[in-house]
Amino acid sequence: MRVTRSQAVDERSWNWLGACLGLILLAGGQGRTRAGTEFGGALVEQGGSSTSSTLLSGLQTRGGLAWIRGHSATTAAFGFRRIDDIRHYLSAPTPESGPLPSDLFEVYRAGRDRIPTGDGAPVAWEVWNEPDFYFVSDNASDMAAVLKAAWWGIRSKAPNATILMPSLAFAPSRYAVELAQNGVARWTDGWNIHFYGWAADYPDFLAQHRSFTEALGWQAPLWVTEVGYLQMPQSLVDDLDTLGRQAAFHERAMAESWIGGVARHFVFSLDAFRLSSWELGLSDSAGRGYPALDSVIAMARRLEGTRPLWRLVHQRSGASIGVVLEEADGRWWTMLWSPGRPRESGGPAWNSPPPALERLRLTLRWPRSVPEIHVGLDAATSLVPSQMPQVELAPERNVHWRTPPGRFELEGCRWERLNAPLESPSMRRTSAPGWKRSLRRELATVPAAGTLRSTVVVRWRAGSGWVTDKPSQTQRLLRGARGDASLDLYNFGVEPVRGRWEIETPTGWTCGTSSISDASVCHGDVVIQPQSHVAVPVSVQCSGVAPGDSGRVRIRWRAEDGAADDASVLWQPVVENPTAWHRFGWRDFLARGSQPDAWQVFETHPGEYTFEIRRPGGPQGDVALFLELPRGKQTRDWFCARVKAPSAAGRPFGQLFLMTADGEVWRHGEWRELTPEGWEWRAALGDFSPTVWSRRRTMVEPPVSEARWLVLRFQGLAPGQVLEVIDPALCRDSRPRAVRVATRP
Repeated sequence: MRVTRSQAVDERSWNWLGACLGLILLAGGQGRTRAGTEFGGALVEQGGSSTSSTLLSGLQTRGGLAWIRGHSATTAAFGFRRIDDIRHYLSAPTPESGPLPSDLFEVYRAGRDRIPTGDGAPVAWEVWNEPDFYFVSDNASDMAAVLKAAWWGIRSKAPNATILMPSLAFAPSRYAVELAQNGVARWTDGWNIHFYGWAADYPDFLAQHRSFTEALGWQAPLWVTEVGYLQMPQSLVDDLDTLGRQAAFHERAMAESWIGGVARHFVFSLDAFRLSSWELGLSDSAGRGYPALDSVIAMARRLEGTRPLWRLVHQRSGASIGVVLEEADGRWWTMLWSPGRPRESGGPAWNSPPPALERLRLTLRWPRSVPEIHVGLDAATSLVPSQMPQVELAPERNVHWRTPPGRFELEGCRWERLNAPLESPSMRRTSAPGWKRSLRRELATVPAAGTLRSTVVVRWRAGSGWVTDKPSQTQRLLRGARGDASLDLYNFGVEPVRGRWEIETPTGWTCGTSSISDASVCHGDVVIQPQSHVAVPVSVQCSGVAPGDSGRVRIRWRAEDGAADDASVLWQPVVENPTAWHRFGWRDFLARGSQPDAWQVFETHPGEYTFEIRRPGGPQGDVALFLELPRGKQTRDWFCARVKAPSAAGRPFGQLFLMTADGEVWRHGEWRELTPEGWEWRAALGDFSPTVWSRRRTMVEPPVSEARWLVLRFQGLAPGQVLEVIDPALCRDSRPRAVRVATRP
C-alpha cells in the first residue's frame, strides 16, 4: 500500500464497529498448515540513509524471516529472497493512482529488458499494487491484459521467476469476479492479497479469498504480501499501550496466517513508514525497532514446525480469543488475545450496541499434570500453576504460555478443534462464507483454463461514446447510441501466429467491423507478426435492452496450434436523463452523532445546498453527511448529485458509503478529489462493495434492503470551507410506469 495521499487512509480506518466477531473457521484453511509457510517484510528506501541496511544486518541471523519486499539490490547480501513490483521498471513509471499503460508492449519490455537478474535479483514479481483500490483507474479487464503482458516479459528474461497477480486490497468483490472472468488464474502463481483491517476480521478475510479461489476450482497458494496495522497515529508512537496494540495485531495476524495455510506472509513495514498522520512501520526513522518488530521476529521463529490444535472461543460473545499450537517437542503453546475491538462513532442518533468487551478477566483451572508454566512469547518466565490462577486479556498485549500437553479449563470458554477433516459436510457448512446464488452461477461461467498460454493477448479498448465505471466494472453506453472500440491483439512471441478472433455480444447488443454489419457475433481471421500489435476497429450499438441491465461480452482468440486467450467486459445501457423518483431536501441531511455541529446547511436555490464546515473531525478533516434511504429502494437505483468545493484551500476528497442501522459499512469506488467546478456523483446502490474490515460473510455485493443510510463522506476540510451539493436524488432507469416521484419540502 504505497499511499502518498492522506485522504486514502481513513477509508480503511473508518467504521470502528462495536460487536465482536464470531468464531471463524477458515474455509479451506483449517488443517492445511504447510510446514513451508514463510514470513517476510517490506523495507522502504530511506533516501540515502543507512537505516534499511542497518536493519537488514540486525535481522540476518534471526530465523523465520526469509523474504524482503522492495527494490533494494542489497537485500541478497543479507540472505533474503526478494519480491518486487514490475511497475518500478517501466521506462516512465505510472503515477500511483494513474491509468494503466495504453501500450502492453511497454509492460512487456519492462520485464524483458529492465528487470534485474543474477545475484540479488527478485525471485518473485507482483504485477501492480491494489488495483481494486484507487491506485488503478482502469477496470479489471485491462488489469488482466497487463498481467499477461508482464508474464511474457518476465518469463522471457527470468524463466523460473514466480509471477503474482496484482494484490487485492479488499474482500472478493466485483473486481475479483472480473479478474476471474478474464482468466487471471492461469497467469499467476498465487492468489495475492493485502490486509489493513482489524485482526479480528483477518480469519474471515482469508476465508473469503480461499472460498473464492476454490469456487473457481483453483487450489491456489495464498500470498499475503502486505499486512499492516493502520490504527497507530504518529502522535502516539511513544505510548506504550499503542505500541502494545501494534505488536498484538502482528502476533495475531501471523498466527492466523500460519493456521490458515498462507504460503507467504509479509509484514508492512519492517522499517519506518509514515502515511499522513499514521505510523505503519515497525521501526522509527533512526532504525530503533518498536516492540512489534521483536514480536514479528519471535513469531516467525517460533511458529515454524508447530501444529494448530485448538481454537478457544468466549461463549458469551462468540468471539475467538486464542489458539493452542503443538510445538515440535510436543509441548503446547497457547496464545490468547482480547475478544473485542474499537467501535466507530456511528450514524446520526445511532443506538450503539453494548460496549465491545475489550478487556476480559478469566479464571484458570490447571490439570495436575502441569508442574510449571512458561510465560511470554519467549517463554522466559517460569511460574507454578498456583501463581497464575487468572488471566486478563487486553488489546494492549497478547498472552503467551507454554505447558506440557493437556487441556486446561478457561472460565466461560469452549475448545474447538482446528484440525477437523475439511471433507466433513458439517465443517464445510460452518467454515465457508455465505454465498449468493447469483455469484455461484456467474463463477460457473468462467472460461475453462486451456492447456497452452497464448503468446497473443487480447485487450478490449472502449473509445468514443463509452463511459467506464469502475465500481460496477461496466462500460456504459447510451441506449440507442453507437460506441467505437478497438479489439487489440498483441503477439509477444518470436514467431508469426495465425488464428481467429471472435466477439460474442450479449442479448440486445450488436457489433460491426469494416467487413461485418451489425451482428450478435463478429469474427475474423488474422496473422499477427512477432512482437507486433493488430488493432481491429469495432462499433457497438445497444438497443432493446432494459436500462441498468448488464450484459457480458466475450472476446476470444484461438490460434491454429490451440493456444487461446479470453477477455470479457460487462456492458450496460443507460438513459441520458433518468427520472428522479426520490429527491432529498436540505432537512434530510443529518450529521454523525459524534459530530452534531460539524457543519451547517443552507438552501441557496431549490435543490442546491451549501454546507458551511464548522468543526471537521480527526486529523484528516473528516465530515460525514447522512441521508436516510427511503422504503422501496432497489439495487438498480442510482444516487445522483453534483458536488463541488468552491472555497477549498487544500485538496478535499469525497466518497460514498452505505450503512446499516447497526453500523455495517460498504464503500463505493475510491476517493475523488473535489474541485471548484465540481463533478457528478452517480452511484448505483448495487455497486457498493464490502470494506476490508467488513464483518459480513456473504460474498460480493451487500443486500441493499439492509442499507439504511447513504453517507457522503469528505476529508481534507478545514473550518470555514464550503461544500455545495446540487440536486441530490435517487433515480431509476426504468420504464415510466415504474416511476413514482416523491419530494420533500
